Amino acid sequence: MNKAIITTLLALVALAGQAQEIRTNEPTLDDYLQLLNAKGYFLHNCQ
Repeated sequence: MNKAIITTLLALVALAGQAQEIRTNEPTLDDYLQLLNAKGYFLHNCQ
């Protein structure tokens, strides 16, 4: 009985560990502009 419970718990822990994945996204120019605007810096078009 104890072996079945331990085996089930180990299987659940293994499944939970595989379900987590970290992905990174490359920032775009728009991301940087939003941060700069929030800090009070604004880009002016000089064309």
